[in-house]
Amino acid sequence: WGLMFGRKYLRISSSMPIFYRIFNALIIIAIAASLFSLLVDYALAIRITTLLSIIGSAVAIAAGVVQTARRFRPAYYYILAWFTLLVGMILFALKTFGILPANFLTNWSMQIGSALEVVLLSFGLADRINILQNEKQQAQIEILESRQRMLESFARFVPGEFLQHLERSDILDVNLGDATKKRLVVLFSDIRNFTGLSEQMDPEETFRFLNTYLDRVSQAIDRHDGFIDKYIGDAVMALYAGDPDLAVKSAVEMRRLLREYNRDRAAESLRPIEMGIGLHTGETMLGTVGSRKRLDTTVIGDTVNVASRLESLTKVFRIPVLVSGDVCSHLKNPEQFSFREVDLVRLKGRRSAIQIFEVFDCDVDDCRNRKLELLPVYKQGLELYRTGNFLE
Repeated sequence: WGLMFGRKYLRISSSMPIFYRIFNALIIIAIAASLFSLLVDYALAIRITTLLSIIGSAVAIAAGVVQTARRFRPAYYYILAWFTLLVGMILFALKTFGILPANFLTNWSMQIGSALEVVLLSFGLADRINILQNEKQQAQIEILESRQRMLESFARFVPGEFLQHLERSDILDVNLGDATKKRLVVLFSDIRNFTGLSEQMDPEETFRFLNTYLDRVSQAIDRHDGFIDKYIGDAVMALYAGDPDLAVKSAVEMRRLLREYNRDRAAESLRPIEMGIGLHTGETMLGTVGSRKRLDTTVIGDTVNVASRLESLTKVFRIPVLVSGDVCSHLKNPEQFSFREVDLVRLKGRRSAIQIFEVFDCDVDDCRNRKLELLPVYKQGLELYRTGNFLE
């Protein structure tokens, strides 16, 4: 039983195959000797058993020494435990063979050694249990860290804000067709004449350019509590669930970051780039679409279409940022922005017209100040235009 315990305790089956075979052989011999002891003289049986105990203890200690050399901590207790038993067996054997006199110590040396062995092995077993618990805790920590890394990787493809809006705590809980109705501000931005730009670059240069540009403008979205729904080539679609003021601030900062980017491009003798931004707010359906094998998160609704159309209109009016009247009416602090009405337009696919406004906080200071100065005259001219008094 001691050998069977040691075989398991020291984990020798996988780490020490030679010792594993020796342990098995000694276990078989010990079982045979136990049965044989019932058939022979007691004096002979006790000598055979004592000899086997000494050999078994020596082998167990040798296995413990090897595992100790390999820095297997429970082996320290194991060696000490078997050593005390071996000393007790040697004393008992020397008494049995008449070399040492019979006294309390030699008569009970095997029992004393066995008791000490059990105590020490108990300490060793407790230590091993602690090690196993620590290994288990470490394994759980590694699993959690791995899971966290996996979730962080997923978050690059599926924003965590989507999970929050869908009331899901884990990406694994998201299913096809999960959706919720939300009022959102949708921001669309697009690079002007991207096709012409890409024709002057090879595919690798195009990828590098896009990643550099998108990384810059995306910072403005992140800083103002927005999240990117998707990149559509050079276009960006971002969503804002809270204060519409933050969406407008994002648009203004995106224009500022673009100016900085163009300065860097100019330093490398590269042509500047231009972009347009459109914003609209309203009810949307936010959820998952696709098939059971391939899911995608998206936002669907008229709000998305209007934001996209407004971005296209920035080309027509040659204005960097256009926002709808709905965005302006939902601003909590409209006085912090500089904007003016541009027109009343009926967008493709819509029956009713909407007001569109230019946000010119992103203009250079001279231009912005001039627009503010002329704003009263501009409003008067817009009213005359709408009443058909074109000459005046």
